[in-house]
Amino acid sequence: MDIDTIPLGVDFRKYVDGALKRTDFLLVVIGPQWLGPRAGGGNRIDDGNDPVRVEVAAALQNGVTTVIPLLIGGVPMPTPSDLPEELRDLSYVNAAEISSGRDFTTHVTRVIHFIDDTFRLRDEEQAAAATEATAQGRAKQAATEAEEERRAVQPSEAQRRAREAEASLVALTKKPEEARLTATALQVIARNWWALLNRGIVAVILGVLLFLWPGATIHSVGYLFGSYLLADGIFAIVATVPRAKGQTICRPLVVEGIVDILFAVLVFLGGRILTIAAWALLTGIFQLVAAVQLRKQIANEIWQILGGIASIAFGILVALYALAFFQMPGSLAIIWLYATYAIVLGIIRIAFSFRLRALGRPLS
Repeated sequence: MDIDTIPLGVDFRKYVDGALKRTDFLLVVIGPQWLGPRAGGGNRIDDGNDPVRVEVAAALQNGVTTVIPLLIGGVPMPTPSDLPEELRDLSYVNAAEISSGRDFTTHVTRVIHFIDDTFRLRDEEQAAAATEATAQGRAKQAATEAEEERRAVQPSEAQRRAREAEASLVALTKKPEEARLTATALQVIARNWWALLNRGIVAVILGVLLFLWPGATIHSVGYLFGSYLLADGIFAIVATVPRAKGQTICRPLVVEGIVDILFAVLVFLGGRILTIAAWALLTGIFQLVAAVQLRKQIANEIWQILGGIASIAFGILVALYALAFFQMPGSLAIIWLYATYAIVLGIIRIAFSFRLRALGRPLS
C-alpha cells in the first residue's frame, strides 16, 4: 500500500486496517534489510509508527487477510525474538522462498497459482451456496403454494363437521330439504344465543324476587309472572329471527313465544293459577318438540329436554294445586314452587345458551 494514497487528515492506522479488511492477500516481501537495522542499534521494525509494522500487524489481527511471507534471496524467516510482540505470529506463517536465479519464475508461478486456486475454490463455494439457497427458497415457496392450494381446496374442520351433521340428518330423515331447513334453523338460534341467555337471566331474577318478596300473594305473584311471560315470549321470538337470506326459523320456538305472550295476557285478565299451569304444560311440550327437531344437530344435548321436563312437572303440580287434588300448606308454598321452577328453568336456559354459542362457531 502506498502511503501517499492515504487521504490527508485521516488516521493512517484506521485507514490501513479498513483497506486490509477488503483485501484477500497481503504479500510481505522480506529481504536482507526488512527488519531495518539502524547504525545506532535496534531495528526500524521496532518503531510502533513504522508503516510496514502497522500494515502487517493489522493483517495478522483482522482475521480476513491471508498473509504470505515472501523470502527473497535466501533470507531466513525472522524469529519471534527478532520481531515486536504484535508481529511474532508472522514467524509461524508458512513462507514462500523467491530466488533471484533461474528458479525465480517457478517460485513466483507457485505463489500465483496458489492465489488463483484460492479464488477459484472460494468462487465455487459461493456459487454452490447460492445454488443451494436458491433451491431451498424454491422448495419453500413450492411447499407454501402447495399448502395454500390444499387449504383452498380442503374444507376446514368446522366446515367438515357441519357438512357431516347435515349429511347424517339427511340420511336419517330421508328428507333432504327438511334436513337443510333444520340445519339453518339451528344456525339462526345459535347466532341469537344471547336471546336465550336473557330468557334464563330473567327467569332467575324472577325466582330470586319471589323468594325475597315479603308478604307476596298469589295475585301479586300472578302479575309478576305475567310480566315474566311477556318478556320471555318476546325473547323467544327474537331468538328465531334469521339474519341472512335463505335461513329458516325454528317453528316450535316461535309458537312458544306467541303462547308466552298470549298467556301473559290471560294471566293479567284473571284465572292466574290455572293459566300458569296450562302455560307450563304447553311450553314444556314445545321445548321437547324443539329438542327432538334439533337432536340430530346437537349431539348428546340434554338441557333443552330438561327444560321441557321441568316445565311439564311444574305445570302438573300447579294444576293439581289449583284443582285441590292436594293442598300445600298456604300460599307461601305455591309461591316458593313458582320461585324454584323459575330458578331451575333459568339455569337450564343459561347453560343451553352457552352450548348454542359454542355450536354457532362451526355452523356459521
